[in-house]
Amino acid sequence: MKSDKLRLFLIFTCALVLTLVLGCTKNAEYWHNKGFEENDLNKKIEFYTKAISIDPNYARAYNNRGVAYDELKKYSDAIADFTKAISIDPDYIMAFNNRGSIYKKQKKYNDAIGDFNKAISLDPNNPLVYYNRGILYRELKRYDEAIADFTKAISIDPNSVYAYTGRGRTYYLLVNYDKAMVNVSIALKFSPKEPYSLGLRSDIYRELGKYDEATADISKAISFNPDYAPFYYTRGLNYNAMGEKNKALEDFKKACDMGEEDACKKCNK
Repeated sequence: MKSDKLRLFLIFTCALVLTLVLGCTKNAEYWHNKGFEENDLNKKIEFYTKAISIDPNYARAYNNRGVAYDELKKYSDAIADFTKAISIDPDYIMAFNNRGSIYKKQKKYNDAIGDFNKAISLDPNNPLVYYNRGILYRELKRYDEAIADFTKAISIDPNSVYAYTGRGRTYYLLVNYDKAMVNVSIALKFSPKEPYSLGLRSDIYRELGKYDEATADISKAISFNPDYAPFYYTRGLNYNAMGEKNKALEDFKKACDMGEEDACKKCNK
């Protein structure tokens, strides 16, 4: 009789513990999903934090909170969250990718490359990581490696607008406008309203002396993304090349007010 009671007590206790654990997990997932669906960055952080308070080992909540911190330019907080996610799940590819992207912004290039390399070793078929490493290589003027990474991304995802644009921008920097135009044309075929692709084609047209086409493209890019300062700077360059100094200065001032340093230099000339 005592053994039966003891067995029932143990079964009840285990069931209670399991219910509590599952309940916590469900609640954590609820707050995580609420954060994922939220648009306000501060509220996203609040919801992800609630999920973490319920389940301190919720790697995805740390990663996604890190993404929100990144968008708020709170890079130290973002790195802390990505690092925590990795400590919980050492195979978390996107946490390595995301931390690498922050390191790139902080110009910690060796750390960034290390994280991108680790992500690629975990998943050699992830086009996003190749793209991000390609952007980093291009920033370091390691153009051959950048092109190789963009090409690898395209081989994995042949419809990658960003990879074609990234490779096209690299060819542009190498003053190979023919190859740059081929790549950006493919990108715009897939996504005719992609502002960064339009911005690249505008730059190519300007270098080729096709100022009307260049200005039309960058004006479209601005209409799709009016908050990106470099677009106004680019249009200012186009107007300047066309001899329309007042329009150029207006765009340079706009870009400068938005934080584009090169545009500020143009305003001070």
